[in-house]
Amino acid sequence: MRSWHEALPTHPVLERRGAPVPEADTARRTALLATRGTDMIVVVQNELRITPLAQTKRAMDQGVEAPGYKVLHSDVLDFVVQSVHVNPTGKLLVVVGTHTLALVILPRRGYMKQVGARVPVKAVRIGAFYHAPHGTSAIAQCRWHPLGAEGASLVVLTEDAIVREYDVAHDVEEPKQTIAVLPPTRSAPSKWSADDDDEHCAVSCAFGRDIGEGRALASAALSESLDTGAQGAPSWLPYALFVLMRSGDVYVVCPFLPHHATLTRAAIQALATHEAQHTRKYLAEILRQMPAHGVRASPAPDLTLDDDDAPPPEAVAITAPSSVAHRVAVQGPCLLRPSPRELDDEYTSQACDLWVGQIRADDAAARLDVLAIAARDGSLHLGLLAAPIAPAWARATAAPTIAVYECVDFALPAARASLLAANHVSLMEDPLYPDTIYATHRYGMHALSLRSWTAPLLEAMAHNDTQALQQTAQDGIPTDVTCIVRMPADQAASIAGALVLNDVYLSYTLVVLTADGQLAARELTLQASAGASGPVPAAEAERTYRPVLSHPFTAPSALAPAPLALPRSWAPRTAVLPVTPDALRALGQLAEAVRARLQEVAAAGNAVQARVSEQMAEMQRQLRELQVAQERATSLEARKVLERVRRLEETQAETMQRFDTLLQQLMDEHTPQLSMYERRWFDELERMAREFGAPESRAEAQRQKLAHQLEVLRPQLQARAAQRASEPGASALGTRQLARVESVLAEEAQLLAQARAKVQRLQQAMYARS
Repeated sequence: MRSWHEALPTHPVLERRGAPVPEADTARRTALLATRGTDMIVVVQNELRITPLAQTKRAMDQGVEAPGYKVLHSDVLDFVVQSVHVNPTGKLLVVVGTHTLALVILPRRGYMKQVGARVPVKAVRIGAFYHAPHGTSAIAQCRWHPLGAEGASLVVLTEDAIVREYDVAHDVEEPKQTIAVLPPTRSAPSKWSADDDDEHCAVSCAFGRDIGEGRALASAALSESLDTGAQGAPSWLPYALFVLMRSGDVYVVCPFLPHHATLTRAAIQALATHEAQHTRKYLAEILRQMPAHGVRASPAPDLTLDDDDAPPPEAVAITAPSSVAHRVAVQGPCLLRPSPRELDDEYTSQACDLWVGQIRADDAAARLDVLAIAARDGSLHLGLLAAPIAPAWARATAAPTIAVYECVDFALPAARASLLAANHVSLMEDPLYPDTIYATHRYGMHALSLRSWTAPLLEAMAHNDTQALQQTAQDGIPTDVTCIVRMPADQAASIAGALVLNDVYLSYTLVVLTADGQLAARELTLQASAGASGPVPAAEAERTYRPVLSHPFTAPSALAPAPLALPRSWAPRTAVLPVTPDALRALGQLAEAVRARLQEVAAAGNAVQARVSEQMAEMQRQLRELQVAQERATSLEARKVLERVRRLEETQAETMQRFDTLLQQLMDEHTPQLSMYERRWFDELERMAREFGAPESRAEAQRQKLAHQLEVLRPQLQARAAQRASEPGASALGTRQLARVESVLAEEAQLLAQARAKVQRLQQAMYARS
């Protein structure tokens, strides 16, 4: 009988029916697979389908037909779905398109009992004024903030590097926070070049979260780059937002809190004791909202197996300070030292995803802030924060530094040009082991274990051993990379979604969905100990030098001179040995000792002979190696010919350069180049053509954006005009008519004022005469 992992690819939820429909673009970020507890949500043929995995496993284990699925239907979901994300409470689902996103309220647990294959759900558009198919920037990434109250904080990053935070529990139209990551002077590129576009195009965002306190494996840093003096101080990383540009630049926003957040009083008080005056004022405003004895907030239902039986910490719902004095500044771009290695000098690497995690040790206060930057060409840059992240309240703050530890190459079976055009690498963390991350791409999925180099660094920092820290950093132990899903190089389908289940009933399982609707499940192996670390020793067959004399030789003790003699008590006093029982017994013992000594000497002689044989074999091997070395030395004499060839090549290169220079001079004389002013004129004409003439020009995009915003605001304006018209005493005159009437009334008022003044003067004259 097959297990439910093997039978899952034949589940009815993957069936395709009807005519083909537009589906997700795999060249962009796709995440068409999500879970709510034991319920799996999958997007097939642009439909939201949900099925209970627990019932599926039970049915497959019993050999009966697997349960079906339900389609979550709403008229709002009329766009191509690129990704789906369930909020921390498991009640809301955000459906993300290229330019549009919608919020779906998930059905209750008994949805499978409803009649019919389609379940109507309530769905609303999020930020329709800012996210629309025409005239607005494309959506780069959406994430639920882990500190949001009731799991209702949704952070949306658009490609124009603007971060918007929506509190979907209160308002889905207007964002609570809007942050422009790039400064105003860099909001638009000044030249028409790919480099400038990459520097201004945001592709990913990540929250700095503590993902391994009490269970993580490693916490360390590079010796020359990391600040090891603040290991015990509280960290601002859980309250920071990282934004990645397509060029690989990383920006940091700290502090970044949801408008309605849930925090613990102890964490805020710990930060307040280690911060400067201005930051203390910011934290003081948060502490004023917290009671002296924190009230436990209603926690989100735990959808995974948690080994910790302790109650959750006391958390309080607060409102993030938003005064002008607490205006947060964007830090960056971060400095990458040393510069990441490029896989191909011909093509510029394009970053596509970012992962940030703070890993702690089990028994030490040291921590490791790890960043991973994935690129389209199949490379992954792993780095560490050189210093703890600190709040920034001014633009003059120094940019953070990322110490690049390693550059991993997945060696994808495709050319760099095709990878840059159609490949997208997405990073995902393991829910059980914080030292493991997964990278999905067009040609499969890789698992990366950071334990091989973070565990030695952690041990060195835990013991405050600077020398061991430097040695570990210099050794450069590589990351353990394993390919767990491999797609054929000629197959068009790619990985469209992946997740790792960590449930007591469903076990520790990896589920992968391909773009053509194939589902694969694989049970992962639990590690024996999260703290086990250390590099695997190289096999004996891989050693390049194998000496015959593998151990030193010690001369046997039997060869040392040790005379045998009778005991003094039995020594004869005369020249003739008396024949007595005691004397015969002494002679017998001495003969036995001589016989044993002879056997030891024979064994020692055999050992010496074996050692001589080994030395002869070692001498012959060394003679062979010496002969090989002599042959190599003889072959080095042939370098004289190579030196002559090299000189000829240099001379040829110089001659070709002279020919090129002469040819260029002749071309300039025959067809002169344009003058500086002519080049400027043609550049200006080209800029104006791109700005106004092209179908996808900026002017056309701005016109479409304004048209869309007008359509969004038109119902509100019509409603307001109708309200004004229905108010009592509302004037039916137009603007010009009102202006004309007001001018006539002003003239009449002026005449009345003049007449009143004349009457007053007449009265005064009459009173004076009387």
